[in-house]
Amino acid sequence: MGLSDWTPLLIALAWAAIMLWVLNRMRRVPALPERFSGPADAITIGRAKQYSAMLRPLVVIIDGNVAGRVGPGEIRHFPVAPGSHAVTVKLDWCTARPLQVEKAADRNMALRCGINSNVAALFRPRDYAYISQDNRGTTR
Repeated sequence: MGLSDWTPLLIALAWAAIMLWVLNRMRRVPALPERFSGPADAITIGRAKQYSAMLRPLVVIIDGNVAGRVGPGEIRHFPVAPGSHAVTVKLDWCTARPLQVEKAADRNMALRCGINSNVAALFRPRDYAYISQDNRGTTR
């Protein structure tokens, strides 16, 4: 028996090891709380716990400028001035449809983001990721 006879088994074992590692890592990612907020001078963005793109953070873009990144299960705060802002998230060539928000001076703005579908990346890149307003987490 040569090495080529063992190749299918080695590939299957490697695939199983990778899947176990991914599942273990995903188990450690916390779920987003039902309600979340942050400082009054910031937009707070929480990313859902999902298997799609779980190893990569989404890039947060506010008013056309990269503000930071948010990974699965993370909640990040991005300081902004009061007023109207266009907020979106991006992964590779897929940029979500921008969300226009009105940030009040004395209130935190809570948003949620995540991945809709892996198939959308091929056919509708604008629908691959999403960002939406979270009215449950908006606080005074």
